[in-house]
Amino acid sequence: MFENVTRVKHVALFAAVVFLTSAASAQNASDQTNVFGTPKVGGQEKIGLQSVEYRLGIYSKNDAGNGFSAGNPFLDEDLTVIEPAVIWNYGLSKRSAVSVNVAYDWVSSASISRLNDRTQYPNSQQSGASGDFYIGVDTAYRYHVSDTMQVGTHLDFSKEYDYLSIGLGGNAAWKSENGNMHQSVAVNGYFDSLDIIRFNGVQESGDTRTSLSLTYLWDGVLTASSQAQLGSTISAQSGFLGAPYNSVFIESGGTPTEVPEVLPDSRLRYSVFGSYRYWIGKGMAAELASRFYSDDWGLTGISLEPRWYQMLSENLLARLRYRYYDQNASDFSGRFTTAQEFMTQDSDLDVLSSHTLGLRFVGYQHGQQGWDAGVDYIMRSDHLDHIVASFGYLWTF
Repeated sequence: MFENVTRVKHVALFAAVVFLTSAASAQNASDQTNVFGTPKVGGQEKIGLQSVEYRLGIYSKNDAGNGFSAGNPFLDEDLTVIEPAVIWNYGLSKRSAVSVNVAYDWVSSASISRLNDRTQYPNSQQSGASGDFYIGVDTAYRYHVSDTMQVGTHLDFSKEYDYLSIGLGGNAAWKSENGNMHQSVAVNGYFDSLDIIRFNGVQESGDTRTSLSLTYLWDGVLTASSQAQLGSTISAQSGFLGAPYNSVFIESGGTPTEVPEVLPDSRLRYSVFGSYRYWIGKGMAAELASRFYSDDWGLTGISLEPRWYQMLSENLLARLRYRYYDQNASDFSGRFTTAQEFMTQDSDLDVLSSHTLGLRFVGYQHGQQGWDAGVDYIMRSDHLDHIVASFGYLWTF
């Protein structure tokens, strides 16, 4: 049984790594978000500084169309995000601790090239999509109510030149007496204030966005060699839900007319996800994960993801994964000859399938995670291929 617990810890550590690096691509590939991972319940905190972690994430989207044939047929959608982050974990008492995550994003996209291409875009001006900076500070507090229950809360702040976001929420996690079953519930809310700067540089009156979500997760050891996770998330959004700099081209003879994207001011989302892991032998485990997503914009998607975990040595874990994802188009996507009430040509809201190949290594020092490095390559049916890479180092005191 001890060997099985050790394996569970290795898998849980890796799930946390993937979750921490998802921020770089979440805005452009929300279906990639990894929600697996159960909060640690029970035990004691170490008073004082417990750990410092440094992370570097890189996200790159390549529009291979050159002539704008990939993704949105009218725009070059190259995008690069570089995100360094530092996470501090500090114990306040034997039962409570706080963590602080400070992240900075440098964002570059291809729209700046439109300034110099007056033949293709004679009326285009500088837009907010051409380059951006982001700073985020996330703080969290956790308290071990008992050896079988933990509660926590978080307060987040993030700022870009055109928006301000404040997030808050709470969670509760508990486990069975024998430690073989974990459950958790999390409630989160994000409240955003946006400056509306359109694709042509025109600034409109500001607006707001509210996002609320509820997530339940069950994690259980089924046998000495297998473990499963099941969960579900429901979320609701209201306010300005589009990207201010996104546009739509209306093709009604002659040169297409570029107008702002228009989307509904409410959205209800639902997802259910799960995984099954089986330890084949010493240092080897196979896993199969899946996720189903649906919303009231007419978008549905499903993913299937087999993973292989292999201990290469006593202190080095490798994980190989393949992920297939498929979605239909939203009710508002397409090409237009006349103006509609709602219109978008956002590639992420259109018909899409993708294949992801990922490789990651996790190194351990004295039985604890010390570093990790990995890369995912996402091949999309619309030829907007992505690369997500990350590196992290953890100092434990």
